[in-house]
Amino acid sequence: MACDWIAVRSFVPDEPRHAAWSPAESNPVPPTAQFSASPTSGQYNLTVRFTDLSTGPGIDQWQWNFGDGSPNATGKNPVHTYTAAGTYTVALTVTNLYGSSTLTKTVYITVTDPPPFLPGWSSRKLHTIAGSSSGDLADYQIPFVVHRTTGTDNGRDVYLGTDVQSDFRDIRFTTTDNTVLPYWIESVTMDSALVWVKVPSIPSTGTQLYLYYGNGTAPSLSDGDATFLFFDDFPGTSVNTSKWTVVSSNGISVADGLYRVSYASKSATYGTIRSKPSLGPNIALRTRLSTRTYYTTAGFGAADHSGTGSSIGWVSYSGYESALYTGPHWGSLWMPPRTRSDSTAGDVISNPPSDWFTDEFAVPASAPLQWRRNDGSWTVSTRYSGISTAQPLEFNHLRYYGPMSCDWIAVRSFVPDEPEHGG
Repeated sequence: MACDWIAVRSFVPDEPRHAAWSPAESNPVPPTAQFSASPTSGQYNLTVRFTDLSTGPGIDQWQWNFGDGSPNATGKNPVHTYTAAGTYTVALTVTNLYGSSTLTKTVYITVTDPPPFLPGWSSRKLHTIAGSSSGDLADYQIPFVVHRTTGTDNGRDVYLGTDVQSDFRDIRFTTTDNTVLPYWIESVTMDSALVWVKVPSIPSTGTQLYLYYGNGTAPSLSDGDATFLFFDDFPGTSVNTSKWTVVSSNGISVADGLYRVSYASKSATYGTIRSKPSLGPNIALRTRLSTRTYYTTAGFGAADHSGTGSSIGWVSYSGYESALYTGPHWGSLWMPPRTRSDSTAGDVISNPPSDWFTDEFAVPASAPLQWRRNDGSWTVSTRYSGISTAQPLEFNHLRYYGPMSCDWIAVRSFVPDEPEHGG
């Protein structure tokens, strides 16, 4: 016999009955005003997004005074444009049923005059980059899609018309004091270019950049080495041994701007290179490949081929999927059966395309891995988190299943809450 509990209570035959409940009462607490803005400084015309952070029950009224003589705004999270240089004090008053609260931030917004044009350039556009909740960022790579057509600028897409040169060699990105920034043109089509820019400082409150164009005599300054943490587009006729240690040279060749591992036999060993600098954490690996073969791998954390050590990265399977995983070195995951894309290997990405594609996977310090293909949406890993210490980058290919070509490989800074393009 088992007994969970036993209790004795009072009792009368005519037990008390529940009466009706009275209406719920709210604690009569007035609100407390609080807000933030992004960016808080820059050139005019400066567009600022204000965010209400006030606390208290039932706030139903907002009055924003932007300090520049414009009418008050009454929305919760307004956007306001300052059209003249100066320093501005901003006040927010919030109201609920029990009272009001006002917060005033003096000299909160600073707007400055624009600098003179770079000599020789005829046009420029001012662009705002919103900050990250991860905090202030330094030397962060930001992508832009620059169009040689007309259109409405939106996010990373900016339209310059035919004033920009057809090969985009005359584009320059600068800070608001005209300091020229490193950039790299990843790809060019008939009317657009994908460009990465290294921004020296992105405060959590945001920053601004200029994009210059319209100079027919300007040379291209596209430079991947100056833009990324680690970069190689494989010029010349051999592996750059100042960047890589050649772990296994079998089948490796460099020509026409491509790194290749060729077909050999099933008894061949791996073609493997390993970066000399260690990288990370808070980084993303981005590379352009052409491979439909088994076991093209890239990841952070070198180890010997006995399967010891630890690595993190992706592997491409011919006719199956790509998978993202961590754990012992690649060799321990290269064994049959053909279920290496299931739970024994890692998160499934997708079947590699039959032609060139761009893969990118991000390795934050203390958040799940993320990946995307051809700049699609990010997918967050359900099982793996990033690396805590710097690791070398290893790139290899089990070549007896067929050839592999790599156009370039780049490692950039990454935080899960990446800075966003503003206006």
